[in-house]
Amino acid sequence: ERTDQRPMFITRGGFANHHFAATWSGDIPNTIAEMSEQITGALALGLSGYPWSSNDLGGFFAKPSDELYIRWVAQFGAFSALMRAHGHDGREPWLYGSQAQENLRRYLKIRYRLFPYIYTTAWQGTDQGIPMMRAMALEHPDDPEAWT
Repeated sequence: ERTDQRPMFITRGGFANHHFAATWSGDIPNTIAEMSEQITGALALGLSGYPWSSNDLGGFFAKPSDELYIRWVAQFGAFSALMRAHGHDGREPWLYGSQAQENLRRYLKIRYRLFPYIYTTAWQGTDQGIPMMRAMALEHPDDPEAWT
């Protein structure tokens, strides 16, 4: 028995329970509209009892454009609960040109600086069921603007 391990499971289905797996949104299209839906979906999952969620950064089907790769993988991904670039075609940064590589490098540096915060919010998900990606109403319950 290995008690020094902290395994991570990512599942497509199941019930909300913060002591088990993170959920993943499935194989999704790679469009700007879908990226927006992933943000909304992650916030909804958090309010529904799923503290961690993930998506195929950049979409799953086909290769995203360089701009979409930068926006979704580098900029959104760096601030996501779980940063996981996965798809039918490659998601390696060198496949998307120097601008994508520079952006990803910049945002990865920010993500690494945020690791103490990321780790703390991950633990809060395990310990208290509080989602890593939080809706404004959860963070500011007394602010009526946060509820709209």
